[in-house]
Amino acid sequence: MNDQQVNQLLAALAAQTKALNEQTAAITRLAVSNEELSSLILRDLAGDIETTTIDSPHPTYLSTRPRG
Repeated sequence: MNDQQVNQLLAALAAQTKALNEQTAAITRLAVSNEELSSLILRDLAGDIETTTIDSPHPTYLSTRPRG
């Protein structure tokens, strides 16, 4: 391998490293965004949950149909 080929290889490797670092940063931003969205959805759905017990006067199935 001559000097020109070595320099081209080093330049290509540097470009690849830069692209991979940018890709890693983008994936990290996407993961943070997904985590925030999941948190918002969970918080929104948590308000819709009605806690019942076996002794509740009108226990219901998940479909909201009354049992029995």
